[in-house]
Amino acid sequence: MTTFEDKLKYVKDFVQKNLGIPYTNLMQNWHDKNTATNLINGTLTEKQKQYLEKTLTNVHIMDNRDKLEFAKNLVVNWLLEDAIVEIFNNFIFSGSDFTMYYNGNDANRKFSKRAREDPDFVIIDKNENVVSYIELKADYSGFVTSAKAIDMRDNGYETLRKYAGYLLVIDFANQVFYFDSIYNLNAQHINNPNWNGKPAYRLDISNAFSDQLSNLKDLGNNFDFESDEQEEDEDW
Repeated sequence: MTTFEDKLKYVKDFVQKNLGIPYTNLMQNWHDKNTATNLINGTLTEKQKQYLEKTLTNVHIMDNRDKLEFAKNLVVNWLLEDAIVEIFNNFIFSGSDFTMYYNGNDANRKFSKRAREDPDFVIIDKNENVVSYIELKADYSGFVTSAKAIDMRDNGYETLRKYAGYLLVIDFANQVFYFDSIYNLNAQHINNPNWNGKPAYRLDISNAFSDQLSNLKDLGNNFDFESDEQEEDEDW
């Protein structure tokens, strides 16, 4: 099992290589910056521990994780999401009419009792029209590349299909990424043992676009969000 420290190192390196800044720069405007920083450094105060204990009450998405472990994973996810927004807006969408925005209820980086299954990001054009949505999944074990598959919670998968969105999967262990329309990915309904047997979908990413993670900035050369019209399969 990949540790929090391993995940954090992967994301720190990703931020440094792609943005040329320390990961702490991404945390400057976080609502819960101090708690997140102390969580990373292992220096939580008793008051901060009580705050997390009181706030993180969504048992459904915590699975087997205790609240501190769950909070650590949230911080890693927030850092990665912040880096992805910077990469899309400063590189992939540079010179285009598109802008990526956060779409979740934790965009201000405040630990919350609520959790939504909405896609992580929304893409808006210059006329403020919604162009598409993107869901981000990170794998630190190398599973997605060896299995050519990624698991999504059932509600998250069904919501992404409803929004006709895209899935971006980053395999940090193998330093590759996968990207495709959710409609292009065959899905099998499963009960995921890592999520206490909760219903999920296993998505086949063997035919998704893939490249070295170092080339993520060039994704715009392979996808035209403006002209890409997605058609939903009738049978899924």
